[in-house]
Amino acid sequence: MTVPIRPLGQRRAVWLMTRREFVTRVRSKAFIIGLVTTVALIFGAFGLSTLVGGNDPIRLGLVGDQPAGVTDRLDALATSVARR
Repeated sequence: MTVPIRPLGQRRAVWLMTRREFVTRVRSKAFIIGLVTTVALIFGAFGLSTLVGGNDPIRLGLVGDQPAGVTDRLDALATSVARR
């Protein structure tokens, strides 16, 4: 028994081609190596900045009129962070 073959619609054809290209590239060794290298560099940059950064105090300046309680909340937050 032969099953009739329906032609693909344009959207379906584009979707199949796009999916095939994406899967092919993601499975390549170069993509995997590049992805691992990029992630390692990003985490390395964060780690290095943590090691080199130190514990310098952070200054926050408020300009203009603040809504009621903003200054008090920031002071309380700074105090709680300084205790850690």
